[in-house]
This record gives sequence, C-alpha cells and structure tokens, in this order.
Amino acid sequence: MDTLFHYTTAAGLLGILKGSNIWATDLRFLNDAQEAVYARDMVIEAVTTMENPVHRPEHWAHEHGEPALEEFGRYQGFVLNEMRNSEFGVYVTCFCESGDLLSQWRGYGKDHGYAIEVTKDALRDTVKATPTYPPATGLFKVQYGHDAANAVIDSVIHQVAD
Repeated sequence: MDTLFHYTTAAGLLGILKGSNIWATDLRFLNDAQEAVYARDMVIEAVTTMENPVHRPEHWAHEHGEPALEEFGRYQGFVLNEMRNSEFGVYVTCFCESGDLLSQWRGYGKDHGYAIEVTKDALRDTVKATPTYPPATGLFKVQYGHDAANAVIDSVIHQVAD
C-alpha cells in the first residue's frame, strides 16, 4: 500500500491545516505507555548483558586491542545512560493502513473526525528532512508479541555492536 491515514478530530485537523504539520507525541504519554516502558526495559537489559563485540576477531575494531575494548565499554555506558535518562524521548505519530477503521472513528469521530490520507514516500521524505537529535529514523509498522519484541532487541544490539 502506498498511502497511510492519520485519524484526527476536527480540532486536530484545524491545527494541522493552520500549522502545516502533524505533531509527534512522546511515547511515554500515549494511552498505553506501559508498552514503551516494557520495550525500553528490554533494550536496557539486552544492552547491559551484551558481550563486548570487540572481543570477536571479525569485528572491525578487534585489531586495536584494549583501547577499543575500553572505548566500547564507555559507549555502552553512554547508550545505557541515555536510555535511562528521563529526558530521552521517543516521539511517534500514528498512521493506519486503512482509511475506514471503526476503532479509529470511535476514537476520533465523536466530533466529526477526519482521516487524512498521505503517501508513504512523502512521510519518509519529511522524516529524513526533519532536523532532530538523535536523527529521526523513519516509518515503522507497529508489531505486537514476543517475537516482534525480540526482533527489535536484536536490531538494537546489532546497531550498538556496529
């Protein structure tokens, strides 16, 4: 599918049109913020217990020996400090693949809600062009369940190791 839909209230639509933007929400303030806390705790546990990848002979920094091992330890500590920092925010804007979802109309249609259709390419381009630190990373489909959580953890560990 090439398009996604952002459901909003009449007041939300007016704000989007006046400001020419869609705001992102801090993940901690969503309706089910516990999911974010659970995911963050899983990532912290995985980063805390991960093996220093510099020990592996195939790692690009292995040949640098002890200084590289120590540097990775400092980097690992930095990542953990950032993850634990209450100022560290993950911001999201939600979109649906369907432009006619009853659950969304129930949530946003009480005052004549709207479903705004946008192209995925336009969203990707906007995210790439948005100046943020750390950089905004893109569009991701929300996935639920243990296997999905493990896939995210594996991805994070791979990025930290690299």
